[in-house]
Amino acid sequence: MDVLIALVAVGAALAVHLAARRRLPRNGILGIRTTAVRRSDSAWVRGHRAAVAPTLLTAIVVVVLAAASVVWDDGSAGLTSIAVAVLFAGVFIGTVRANRSAGRPPHR
Repeated sequence: MDVLIALVAVGAALAVHLAARRRLPRNGILGIRTTAVRRSDSAWVRGHRAAVAPTLLTAIVVVVLAAASVVWDDGSAGLTSIAVAVLFAGVFIGTVRANRSAGRPPHR
């Protein structure tokens, strides 16, 4: 379970990074898919750029927690639960930042 949680966090960070670098086009499957972010190609990139830092930090913390859970497995779900909570919080924060940034007009 811990490896799966870490893979989800890393996959989310990778998708956000690729979209922010224009390597993942606007689509209905991968990336942050709010109305504001999907409004235009420009909003897609702006939104994902705003979400890079929180999703990358989330992935790092989740991977560390998942690794610690595997190494120090005491039979409880303590570290795994914390990793899941961090993952949800990081995705939420990244999505909020992306949505706000995508809703703003581009800088000129």
